[in-house]
Amino acid sequence: MNYNMIIKSFNRKKYVGRKMLMAILGKIFDANRREVKSLSKLADKVLAKDEEYSSLSDEQLVNKTEEFKAYIQEQKKKKR
Repeated sequence: MNYNMIIKSFNRKKYVGRKMLMAILGKIFDANRREVKSLSKLADKVLAKDEEYSSLSDEQLVNKTEEFKAYIQEQKKKKR
């Protein structure tokens, strides 16, 4: 085997290894991108609720708390 064949073989293996690594990294970062996109949508919903609830008075917040408690109890009953 001559020197050029060895270099070509090494470069081919290096290329395949790099290609495999890029495929793996692509999958990891693609999954993270999807997760970030999903969390971004959730953050938008939370911020929308923040605006809604920050405008409520103390008494209205107490009433909302009671509504939440009733909702949670209702959901627990549905699961049974």
